[in-house]
Amino acid sequence: MSVLVINSHPYGELFFQGACRVPVAPAERQLVSTEYNGALGGHDPADFPHVAACTDIYDEEHVRKAVYELAATTRPDRIVTISEQLMVVAAELREELGLPGQDVDSALRFRDKVVMKRALRDAGCPGVPRFVEVDRDLTELPWATERYVVKSRMGMGSTTVRIVSTVDEVNAARRELLALDPSGVEVEEFVAGVMYHCDGVVENGEAVFGSVSRYLTQPGDFRSSGVQGSVTLQDCELSRRIGEYHAEVVRHLGLGEGVTHLEVFHTADDRIVFCEIAARPGGGGIAYIVRQAHGVDLISAALRAQSGVEPLTPAPSDGLGRVWGLVGFYSRPDAVAVPFDAGSLPPELGVHLCFGSRRAGQVDNSTDFVHKFFLSAADDAEFEQRYAALRELVAERGWEPA
Repeated sequence: MSVLVINSHPYGELFFQGACRVPVAPAERQLVSTEYNGALGGHDPADFPHVAACTDIYDEEHVRKAVYELAATTRPDRIVTISEQLMVVAAELREELGLPGQDVDSALRFRDKVVMKRALRDAGCPGVPRFVEVDRDLTELPWATERYVVKSRMGMGSTTVRIVSTVDEVNAARRELLALDPSGVEVEEFVAGVMYHCDGVVENGEAVFGSVSRYLTQPGDFRSSGVQGSVTLQDCELSRRIGEYHAEVVRHLGLGEGVTHLEVFHTADDRIVFCEIAARPGGGGIAYIVRQAHGVDLISAALRAQSGVEPLTPAPSDGLGRVWGLVGFYSRPDAVAVPFDAGSLPPELGVHLCFGSRRAGQVDNSTDFVHKFFLSAADDAEFEQRYAALRELVAERGWEPA
């Protein structure tokens, strides 16, 4: 079986502990990638002998040309990707080549925010917020409330989200977002609540695994001098409810095989409200904390499921059952980040890994961290203590004058 990977991530993410995550022999692996973001940095022909490089991995025609270049020599049996921006083009190529896997209709239900919410609403799924597609300037607001959320239909992350209050602000946000992403815009209900994500594995149309985590701050609050991240939840009533909700959403949207990243709100009146869902592993380090907490490697599971191979296999972990957190710090306008060494940090912080960057300037995306730490704790209370101590340490030692 030949598997063609369309990859925009760093090349190293296709490997885990020295072994390739693509579950076929090297001679059966094909790779479409780009030099951007290190996606071909360190490429070894022994691991991927068949490679086609894209000038722009996010240009659909460039990707299609590269795939057909490889297919002319060896027709793939499967096309796989863990990049959200590439899900739809991968589905289109499967249909064009007559290959199994997620089709275009399914891919759109996990990419287009209007399509996904409409499908859930029509299926009677609870917790779907009010929303409306906006294809022109509004003369009046769709419903009366203090705040509205304006989103690109196919946008990723918080860079294509605006929170506004008036019809003029809605229209201005619509035009601004269309300039960034012409796929279209929606307005949806603003939901106040704590935000959680459930990262799951789907097999034969059913969720067979789900890990629930709490965002440390709302994803849309990323900014210079701020902090962001996630912490896994141990088994509790809320984690079980969110896991059950994830399974219901997956059934309604009709994913056959794959990995999902669901975001929900938990409101003050104890409701679970849908935000959005993607058919790929969570980014920014989420896959690491899930693997450590549960022994499930989401990136391997995604590549295996799309390759038609049983997705769940045990992954090594030295912290099963513990709470695991990802904590990222953003750049400061008046300072340059000073990298940390995990081995030199106080052991009571529980830091297992840390990464640093000396990048400075504007924060464009929620994962543009200059300091990133992975830490564990016995329970949520201990994690909160370690998280507070880590913030103090970074404030004291993590910067030097710009």
